[in-house]
Amino acid sequence: MVLRISIGNKTKDTTKTSSESTKQVTTTTATSTAAHSSSSLRSGEMKIMQNFLLIWFDGNIDKNHEDFQDYFTELRNIVSTFEKFNDVNRCAEYLRRIEFEKVFLIVSGTLNKDILPLVHDMIQIDTIFFLTRDKNRYKQLEKKWSKVQIVSASVNSICKRLNKAVRECDHNVVPVSFVPKRTSMETTFDQFELSFIYSILIKEIILETKEDDTKCMKDLVAYCRQQNISESQLKHFQRKYHRKSPIWWYTYECFLFSMLNKAVCSMDLECMSKLGFFIRNLNRQLEQLHKEQSNAYKKRITVYRGQELNKEEFEDLINMKDGLLTFNIFFSASSEQHVVMKFVRRSLRKNQNVVTVLFGMTIDPKKVSTSVTPFANTDDYSVILQDEEILFTMNTMFLVKEIKKSAKNSHLWEVELTLIDDSDPQLAALAHRMKEHLSESTGWQRLGDWLLNIGQYQQAEELYINLLKNSSCDKNNAYVYQQLGLIKHNQQEYTEAVSYYKKSLKIYQKTLSEDDQKLGAICKNIAMTYEKLDDQSNALEFFEKAHDIYKKALPANHPDLSTSYRNIGQLYNNMGNYSKALEFYEKASTIQEKTLTSDHLDLAASYDNIASVYNNVGDFSNALEFYDKALRIKEKTLNRTQPSLASSYNNIGSMHCCMDDHKKALKFFKKARKILEKSMPPNDPDLASFYSNIGKLYDNMGKYSKAIKFYEKTLKIDEITLPLDHPSLATSYNSMGQVYNNKGDYSKALEYYTKAFTIREKALPPNHADLAFLKHDIGVVCENVGDYSMARQFYEWAFSIGQLSLPSDHPHLHVYQLSLDNVKRKM
Repeated sequence: MVLRISIGNKTKDTTKTSSESTKQVTTTTATSTAAHSSSSLRSGEMKIMQNFLLIWFDGNIDKNHEDFQDYFTELRNIVSTFEKFNDVNRCAEYLRRIEFEKVFLIVSGTLNKDILPLVHDMIQIDTIFFLTRDKNRYKQLEKKWSKVQIVSASVNSICKRLNKAVRECDHNVVPVSFVPKRTSMETTFDQFELSFIYSILIKEIILETKEDDTKCMKDLVAYCRQQNISESQLKHFQRKYHRKSPIWWYTYECFLFSMLNKAVCSMDLECMSKLGFFIRNLNRQLEQLHKEQSNAYKKRITVYRGQELNKEEFEDLINMKDGLLTFNIFFSASSEQHVVMKFVRRSLRKNQNVVTVLFGMTIDPKKVSTSVTPFANTDDYSVILQDEEILFTMNTMFLVKEIKKSAKNSHLWEVELTLIDDSDPQLAALAHRMKEHLSESTGWQRLGDWLLNIGQYQQAEELYINLLKNSSCDKNNAYVYQQLGLIKHNQQEYTEAVSYYKKSLKIYQKTLSEDDQKLGAICKNIAMTYEKLDDQSNALEFFEKAHDIYKKALPANHPDLSTSYRNIGQLYNNMGNYSKALEFYEKASTIQEKTLTSDHLDLAASYDNIASVYNNVGDFSNALEFYDKALRIKEKTLNRTQPSLASSYNNIGSMHCCMDDHKKALKFFKKARKILEKSMPPNDPDLASFYSNIGKLYDNMGKYSKAIKFYEKTLKIDEITLPLDHPSLATSYNSMGQVYNNKGDYSKALEYYTKAFTIREKALPPNHADLAFLKHDIGVVCENVGDYSMARQFYEWAFSIGQLSLPSDHPHLHVYQLSLDNVKRKM
């Protein structure tokens, strides 16, 4: 299958000084593309397929010269991304723009000394190869510049040195993840590193997948050609792959080892899927060798590994005592410490910007089942001659026992690790928490679900779309369309979300029974998306379809049925159909009263919903009764600083305000303010609603200056946090209009009323009760300035809409009639 996915950012286009450059990390979360250069030898912008690239700097370089072409051909067999520069400043600028890769720099020609001071200390630079035909003449440069290696100007010499540097660089960028020490109850999903979960899921998927190796190999070669991998290497790989073992290929100096490392570091799903067959074969060979060598691992052994960590990673490690550490990819270690120390000493000399760590890894067969985590001695299978080299599988997990500075070298840190398996309490707890948070789907779907859940919507979308391209199973496609709908809903692309949901629904309707709850869930999702589109008619249609399915599929008192009643009630409330809203809200609360405890917060929410309807129809006494019921539950259940409690105080204060009991209203508003201003950020919408209610109270009390002060607080928050056409912004404008009208500033009142009406007219159906209210308010201003004809017209509009949208005994309808009669007498 084809997965065109990578997680993270591309290489930045900003230019930084070397001290400001973002440091290259051993566990990256981005697939980067080399910074663009007009002197690029590559055709177009492609992914860098290794954790490094090669730059040749020479003031007199001629890329068409025969000698250079010989170098180019051979070096491209080692490093696939190859750039050349003949200008010092442009070369340095290019280097600063590289974020995630290491750079091997070849310098030659007359300008070579000019570039060393500019680039040597850049974190991006791994090694500088100084080409010369007179090595003795420039030998002092190696002493002055720790990253410089003097190399004879021959193809063989530079290739030999570059191969060694590449191998060490790949060794250092093996990604490491950490899990702090936690008890099983404390381990939470959000403490897991992204790369840690990613590598575990990828390994599970790849090892479970059954594919034809020959076809997979052809797909990999085609993919590598697109990424400009050396053609000679690809032909050699195709011709020889089945003749050699996976371990041989893993240690062979070709693109496989580097590409695999980079794919894991950058979480490149496309590349990992192409390499899947090789990962399976390598893991399978390790398992087989481990069985064959089992007698060698019956005793406690210790192996060693040297590795460079960037300073951020080291800070994580230093606090990791008794925590867990895992290598996210295959990695090697040696039972011969002196062999590892050769690498450690080179690292300490060369790079002062990283921390060199010597890992001592203890394997105790009495404490761990080594068959769960295969590893094996690869000396007889490796291309490279090694002494007691041990290769471990992906995601090998260790307990961090000790972290200390080396007694022999203050710049070296020694870390004692112990191999663990699923029997370890921490690892068992971690596995349990992962299982709780990951979906029950399998394969690539499971990875897509995880990406969706952590908010990586673009990557999840690309994965799901590729699943559709490679699937002929209706059941799988229906699920994928449903997930794509969720992605688009979360991205606020609601029209596309509806389209995907309907595709899913169409398939499920063919394959599922008509009362299957999956159909109800999709209909509900479609309805909620139509709500976001302000398409209330379609929203109601699909809420009702979902409800009909739930009524058939569920017991009469099932909580999901209560939720369905509530959703429909909420929609009717938003539509201004308050009698219907009350009917469905009451049905929801009836179920909850039978199935929930009397102090359950969901019951409080249900009472709040009923109260809001009574408030909307002007029945403030009943609204107060249900707001009070909700408050009593919250006071039993919540602590005194919860914003939800403040919301109840605010609602009750508003009802007392509407009933002209200003003293009680002010009492409850003060309780709400005490909580909200401590617990809410200054621009929180709930704080805006609260300020609006206080403004209304002061308006009713005739304290217009205080009312304006609080309304302005509301308006300031609304204008910052809401779109210009949001209904709540219209409410704020209307409130300002009312207070200015009461104050006698009619021009200001008309200005704000007009703003409110403009928003509401676009957002609401033509017969909505709120439009009647706004038209009446504008009519009042017209009457106050003596324009009785215009006032009469607005009053008639208000009364006409009110007759269609409000109960016959609604107090607003009575007010509209009185206003109309009064202005007629004045005319």
